Amino acid sequence: MVNPHFGLSDFNFEKEDLNSQKGYEYGVNFGTFIHHKFIWDEVRFYGQFSVGPHYVSGAPSRQSPGFIFSDNASIGWIFNVESNTFIFIGMGIRHISNAKLKLPNGGINNTIVQAGILLTLD
Repeated sequence: MVNPHFGLSDFNFEKEDLNSQKGYEYGVNFGTFIHHKFIWDEVRFYGQFSVGPHYVSGAPSRQSPGFIFSDNASIGWIFNVESNTFIFIGMGIRHISNAKLKLPNGGINNTIVQAGILLTLD
């Protein structure tokens, strides 16, 4: 699985701080996308695990901005739309940090919601 990412962020430096810092993130994750037929051929359950390099422009004070790694794990449902085209919905967890290449490196954990189109290549 190859999963390109682009996102916008809105971080507060500290929990009590009402001012937030806006930023962006881009990168790509590589991993595995495992799925299994549930009841019908058109509906499948999936599990996804991936990791990859990213760049983040804004981060809270516990994490330095710049080069990071993104680790993701999620589960959800896949629905067959056409022979090689599927839609999916799911949720999971995500961790980003820079592997102690630069301080601070407190890491950031997120809950993620996913929705998208999955195309299989023959």
